Amino acid sequence: MTEKAEKHVPLPAETHAFICANCGAVSLNPDGVCKVQGRMTRGDWCGTKSIEPAKICQNKLNNLRFKCGNCGRVAVDAGLLCEPEKMPEPD
Repeated sequence: MTEKAEKHVPLPAETHAFICANCGAVSLNPDGVCKVQGRMTRGDWCGTKSIEPAKICQNKLNNLRFKCGNCGRVAVDAGLLCEPEKMPEPD
């Protein structure tokens, strides 16, 4: 693979996502979060520093999470973050 093909390309800033009221993660699909709090765009989410520590969802169906290495925000879909890093799954 070429270096360009391996580089992460975030989704456009106007991409809509759903935010979880329980853990604060965002997802492209409302079924990807435990309790939908509302809808926002990727640009509203990633890029603003998070003051909350990254949380792991307690719902076993939704444990795969990515944390942005730049701002600390958490998402179910890596494309919603500018620098996604896979978070460890809970025991």
